[in-house]
Amino acid sequence: MCTFRVGHRRVIKRNFNNMISAKVGLYYTTTSGFTKEAAGIIHDEFSKRGVISEPIEVDASSALNSFRDFSALLVGTPTWNTGAEEMRSGTTWDNILEEVRSENLQGKKVAVFGCGDSISYGDYFCDAIEEIHSAFAKSGAMMVGKVDTSGYDFIHSKSVQDGYFLGLALDQVNEEHLTEERVRAWCSQLIKEGVE
Repeated sequence: MCTFRVGHRRVIKRNFNNMISAKVGLYYTTTSGFTKEAAGIIHDEFSKRGVISEPIEVDASSALNSFRDFSALLVGTPTWNTGAEEMRSGTTWDNILEEVRSENLQGKKVAVFGCGDSISYGDYFCDAIEEIHSAFAKSGAMMVGKVDTSGYDFIHSKSVQDGYFLGLALDQVNEEHLTEERVRAWCSQLIKEGVE
């Protein structure tokens, strides 16, 4: 990404060559900025192992079409609507999940990451991961990137099945010091699971 000036305005130009050549698409939505921050950390770490797009904020009008441009997807979400049965992210994902479910992503590898607060909202920690995971699985995607709950301190999460989170759970509020280590391990795991 580079910046230049047009008159008095500073313009940011994305590196579109990276977007076109990338095999892995990195998508996120955010409310407080934590998931955007996490996407940036994931981008930097995965870039050491494979070709990944710059983080792309999900836009309801274009996200679905661009999913097809990549061989694999990493998709991120916060959990905002704690305790909800649906529309748990409180973001654009809530508006397009039905369309995601009806997409044909047969065989495309998809991994989910999410941000939550394990202390203030320990009963609902990263609940939205499950909802996003479920939607992509329904589309025929091959879901990868489950993470062992060992080392996490929370009460309950809809995103846990058989002792594993259905994706990478991050707590940028209380456990930010663990994020880089968790991301590093997850990216290595994704490569072993064929995300490249």
